[in-house]
Amino acid sequence: MPNNPTYFELLKACTQPGCPVCRLEQEAVERYLDHLFYESVNDPGVRAHLRNSLGFCQEHTRLILNARLGGALGMSIIYHDVLGTVLKRLLGTKALSDESTIFSRLLGRIPADLETIRKRIRQAISPHEPCLGCRQRDSTAYMVLSVLMEKIQDQEMLAAFANSDGLCLPHLRLGCKLAQDEVALAELLKVELEKLEKLHTELAEFVRKNDYRYIKDGFGPEGNAWRRAAQLAAGGQVNKQDHA
Repeated sequence: MPNNPTYFELLKACTQPGCPVCRLEQEAVERYLDHLFYESVNDPGVRAHLRNSLGFCQEHTRLILNARLGGALGMSIIYHDVLGTVLKRLLGTKALSDESTIFSRLLGRIPADLETIRKRIRQAISPHEPCLGCRQRDSTAYMVLSVLMEKIQDQEMLAAFANSDGLCLPHLRLGCKLAQDEVALAELLKVELEKLEKLHTELAEFVRKNDYRYIKDGFGPEGNAWRRAAQLAAGGQVNKQDHA
């Protein structure tokens, strides 16, 4: 009997809507960000990383704001630091009026190659480290898919996975990469092909029923197939209403 907590978390995720790896990723990132804002906003190492990453990426900023994980004070502390970093990068340590600043060059007071100036600006306003949410997301995906590919031949795991909604395409690609042997890869692809074919058929039925001749037939499970297909292709946040 496996004693890896991730194994049992994956079994449970397989009983819920959507890609089970996306679900576990999302839960792990939410826990991590909640802990970060509760415990680590003033941690020097965390703050240094956030300065270098210029805060969080678009995906995880949206998650923080929509799920209210951060709180106004924590976000203010972090982004006061981030914007101060951007200003320091742009202005350096010299006064704005100094002719050696980037603004003087832009005004033509000091000859400079335009592409050099553009490069300096891009570097100043670009992250130098990955988003901490992305780092947590990616490490969780790797861990969960490693367990899936190691245990997919076990009867319990294979049955749970076969009864799930299957993997999204980004996680299928990573799962294939992590397959330890041909048998594990074959089991993965067998399940995924069944899911893809079923969804493909549902999409065709949705299109057919949008024809005025068949609109009276009404929609069944295929009614939200287009949402599930988009989620499968892109991966990411699991929305229960898309799988109801």
